[in-house]
Amino acid sequence: MKRMLSSVILLIIFSVLLTSCSVLNVYSGKGTIQYFGFEGGFYGLVADDGEHYLVTNLDTEYPEFMVDSLRVRYRVKGLEDVGSFVQWGIIVEALSLKKLE
Repeated sequence: MKRMLSSVILLIIFSVLLTSCSVLNVYSGKGTIQYFGFEGGFYGLVADDGEHYLVTNLDTEYPEFMVDSLRVRYRVKGLEDVGSFVQWGIIVEALSLKKLE
């Protein structure tokens, strides 16, 4: 009985840790979409807190957001084991983008 209880407790702890890790990989806030002319040219998201995000699905899922100096509210997920020729910012996938007035 003790062994089973210990196994259940460990399983719960492991599940909580896995959930926590994935939540740490999601970022949200307000920022500005900016165009950068180096590295062949690209759009990046500069958060109000100073963080830089390279949004991989901006051109495919949010092409109307490819506007220099556009203010947005964002929710993005960091991508691991993904590379880019553009050596700038944290590589992320946009979960939601909304234009700010």
